[in-house]
Amino acid sequence: MTRRRTRALLAPAACAAVVVGVLVAGGQDDPPAPTAPTAPTAAEEVTHADFCAGFGRLASARSTVLSAPGPDAVASLRAAAREVGDLARSAELPAEARRGATTVADSLAALPDTAGLDEVVAVDDLAGPAEADAAALSDFIGATCDTSAPPG
Repeated sequence: MTRRRTRALLAPAACAAVVVGVLVAGGQDDPPAPTAPTAPTAAEEVTHADFCAGFGRLASARSTVLSAPGPDAVASLRAAAREVGDLARSAELPAEARRGATTVADSLAALPDTAGLDEVVAVDDLAGPAEADAAALSDFIGATCDTSAPPG
């Protein structure tokens, strides 16, 4: 995946929701503060809407790190990434999209507490099979997630 396409996967734009290649955070000048993850419990069914909302929170948290880096922002990003990884493993997603989501989520969740912008952006540099899986994730989110609502 090219750096630009992966950034589009997680980068916020000035107005809508979060969708790979189309996902954006809230219609404000500053991205909204990420909310605490609210993933379903193991006993609950993980819906596509749950996954989309979690991915929206991840994109919002990444936007916050890029605009106002710091340990708290990185901690929120890592928490949102762990949530998306859990959601992706539990939701009924196409196999390639699941691998794309877990690759991105696991890479972000593994960032150190002291991660800087370069380390966060380096996650965008996917290649080989991971690039194809991230493209499948982008396609899934574009086709499935409501891009007109802010992340929930």
